[in-house]
Amino acid sequence: DGKADARVQIGPAMRGTALRDSLDFVQFNDFTNQIDFAQFGKAFNAYADKTVLSKLPREALEGRTAKVLGAYTIEGGQDLPLVTPAEAEIWP
Repeated sequence: DGKADARVQIGPAMRGTALRDSLDFVQFNDFTNQIDFAQFGKAFNAYADKTVLSKLPREALEGRTAKVLGAYTIEGGQDLPLVTPAEAEIWP
């Protein structure tokens, strides 16, 4: 229909910890404290940026079609989910 289905974070700074929180094999209790858990989430986002998002043509994305595999947190009041990609493809 030509309308966006989601908002996609393209880095380098990313909001939230949806990627970390989507992992069923990582639990808060696996970490010594909340700071370590938060640092793991930040490192996971940085890894996604380095390996996937930094390779995107960030300055030439407007109007293009994207296929992404990622995670998002459902929040009330949002029009569109904010997806943090783990994989991304861009088409003309």
